[in-house]
Formats: sequence, structure tokens, C-alpha cells
Amino acid sequence: MTFRRITLIALAVLLLLAVIATLVISRIDTDTYRDALEQAVAERLNATLDIGGPLTLRWFPSPGASAESLSLMQGDTEVASADNAEVSLSWATLWRGEPVLQSVTLTSPTLHLVRDAEGNLNLQRTSTRPDNGRGASLARLRVDHGTLSLTQQTQGTSKTFEANALTLDLRDIHLQAGDAPLPQRLTLQGQLNADTLDIHGIPASDIALDIDASHGLVTLANLRARLFDGTGEGSLTADYSEDMPVYDLRLSLRDFSLQQFLRQLSPDQQASGQLAFTTSLRTRGRSLDDWLAQLDGDATLRGDQLVIEGIDIDQELSRYQSTQRFNLVDLGALAFAGPVGIAATKGAGFARLFDRTDGSSTLTALISDWQIREGIARARDVAMATEKNRLVMLGEVDLGQRRFSDARVAVVDRHGCTIMTQGIAGPFSAPRVESVSYVKALLGAPLDLLRQGLSLVEMDEECEPVYEGSVAAP
Repeated sequence: MTFRRITLIALAVLLLLAVIATLVISRIDTDTYRDALEQAVAERLNATLDIGGPLTLRWFPSPGASAESLSLMQGDTEVASADNAEVSLSWATLWRGEPVLQSVTLTSPTLHLVRDAEGNLNLQRTSTRPDNGRGASLARLRVDHGTLSLTQQTQGTSKTFEANALTLDLRDIHLQAGDAPLPQRLTLQGQLNADTLDIHGIPASDIALDIDASHGLVTLANLRARLFDGTGEGSLTADYSEDMPVYDLRLSLRDFSLQQFLRQLSPDQQASGQLAFTTSLRTRGRSLDDWLAQLDGDATLRGDQLVIEGIDIDQELSRYQSTQRFNLVDLGALAFAGPVGIAATKGAGFARLFDRTDGSSTLTALISDWQIREGIARARDVAMATEKNRLVMLGEVDLGQRRFSDARVAVVDRHGCTIMTQGIAGPFSAPRVESVSYVKALLGAPLDLLRQGLSLVEMDEECEPVYEGSVAAP
């Protein structure tokens, strides 16, 4: 028998099989499968599945099925949806009578999760399949143009996380059988991209990262994003191999906008200039309280030639005796943007700094360098210089307890000695700001000298410098 004849016979057999498969599929009642799928979901989740569009089966080139207009409902509330879901199986597993999914593709899916104050998710499994001893595998999971939102409810407040236009491509997914925690049994690799990401009102865009999970180690590598009009890069490693998870974060944010950053405090704030931020952090635990209390690492914010509209810091300092709204902590608020972060400055009311409407300030140099050990952030070099004055922050902040434990803001002279100082203590939400203290030499200084800068005030006696950092005197 010639090769040509064998080929023709093979093609004829394949054509016959295709015709038979088409006839079989045309006689399959897809409503039966639709009802079975909806029933299976209802038995395993505290939600119901509604397949509003057609359910289509196929045999070639590989067996599979697709469904359109899927909705996962809890009463009248839609928890999840997808325009289209497509699954593929392998012929080999079908011949063995044990069909196994090869790939799943979701088009335009949405998922809305809510976690209450006790840590319970709105979407939960009500039953599980018996452990077959082999685990589960999936060659590929792909999500195109998805939306994910997570709301964390706390006592009286809530925080939201939302990713839009999300693309997820995961490969070689395997979940081992057993009772170990899921991260210890999960293996996969892939990529994630999202057009926008919003974390409790802080927007980021153009997010991309690589994902790898194996033997309890989950790594988000090659992280890239746009934040505050700057370029961010970093990585996050979560080690679940032991009883207590350990997290390691590396992050840098270059050339980001001071104005966009400050608008998290005051939405209408006008400013110009760029900043750079780097951090290396390590912590352990299962909750935010644990993470803050166990936090170790370093964080540094720096910039120069920054302009803030709405307040003239040098003028405020020169007329400190006559103004009733003088607050040194307010004037040094920008220095608190280190590990304390935007959340702490909002809680402490430091946005008062931007309530003024007159003048502007040029910060010739800004550094906010912190060392963090067991949740205590120590101001290693935190200072800023205007055209005439130099302000510094000294002391510690307890991140675990969310309070200022031993912190003060000071104006220093050319030698780094204190001219005036003001302490702050207590919780971030309601700190206690002390009265401003002055050196004697300042009280008798002429007004013209004060207008030239407090650092020109001559001390009556020798003093011990409190600041010997990198920001030079004006």
C-alpha cells in the first residue's frame, strides 16, 4: 500500500470521525450540562451560578466547552461574572474515563470580595471534594481584561483594593494533596499585568510582575508600576514554609511628583519638584498588627529644589512670636513622610500645613532616612532646608503601636544646635503636641536678623549639636 493511499485513508477516517462527532454534539442536550454545572456550584459555594448565554461543546482540535454570560450571585448581589469562560481537556484523560482540565480562559471576568472585621470572606466554600490523593493540576489559566476588587471592613471603616484591565497568565499549576497550608502545596509560574490599581485611594498604573510559587515560597519579581507619576520597581517574597509567614520587600520609586504625593494629604495642593524613595523591609506574621510590630529594615525619601505653594516657612519662622497659628510640627510635617507614611500624617492632622494661602516655600534639600527595628522607626537623618532655615526631626516612632513615642521637631543653627523645638507624643489618630521651646538668644534677637534666618542667631553659650546629618545649613 502506497504512502499516498495510506494518507487518503487516514484523512477519510478523520473526516468520518468529525462527521460522527458533529452529529453526536448536535444531539447532546446542553441544558442538561448547564443544569449540572449550576447545581455543582450551588453545592460547593454559598452562591448560585447563572449561565445566561449559550453553552457550547467541541471535540476538535481538543475536547472542551465554552459558556457565555456567567454570573455568580448571592441573592440579588453579583459577586463574580464573566463574558466568556472556555475550558479544554486532553484526549488521553478522556480515553481513560477520567477527564482532567488542561486549560481555563476567562474573558472580562469580575470578582468582588468583601472581608469582614472577623476575617470572613463573603464568598466561601460550603463543601469540598474528597481528597483523591493526587492533588490537582492545570496546564494554563488565563484571565483577559479582568476586574478584581477587595474590601476590607474594620470597626467603623473599610479599605478597598481594586485592579482594572487585569491580565493573568499562569502555567504549570499544581496543587498537591494533603492537609498542609495551601501555599506549601501550590506550584505555579506566570505573569500579571494591570492598567490601573487603586489601594485605598492611592492610584497606580501600568503594573507588571512575574509570579513564581514553589515549596511554600511565593515570589513576585520584576515588579514595575507608575505611582505618583514616578517609576517604581521592586520585588516581594513571601515564605510560607514555616508556621509563621515571613515577608521580604524591596522597592524603589524614582522621580515621582511631589504634587501628586502631597495631594494624598490635601487634594488641591500645588507643588513642584521630584522625589526618590527606596526601602528594604522584612517582617513576619498573619495580620497588619503583626507585620508592623515585627517590621525591620530601612526607608529613605529624598529630594531637592522642591517648591510648596500656600505657605512661606521662612516667614512663619521669622514671626513666630506674633502669630497665633504657629506650630513647628506642622512646618516639619513633610519630614514625617518616611515610614510613618501618608496614613499617619492624615491621622495626625498634619494637612494643616497646607491650609495657608499666602506665599511659597523652596526646600533646597530634603532627606527622610529611617532605621526600623522590631516595629520602632528611628529617625536616622530626617531634615529639610529652606532658603534661610533648617528643620530636623529627632527621636522614634512606634509603628506597631501606631504612636509617636519619643519624637520632636527642631530648628537648628549652623552648628546643628537647637534654636527652637517642639515635641509630639501619643497615637497617630490624636497626638499630643507640646508647646514650642526657644533658646534665650532667640528671644532677644532683632527682627531683621530673624528675617534672614534663625540659623544666624548667635548662642550665648556653647551647645551640643543635636543634628549632624547630610542636610547642610543654608
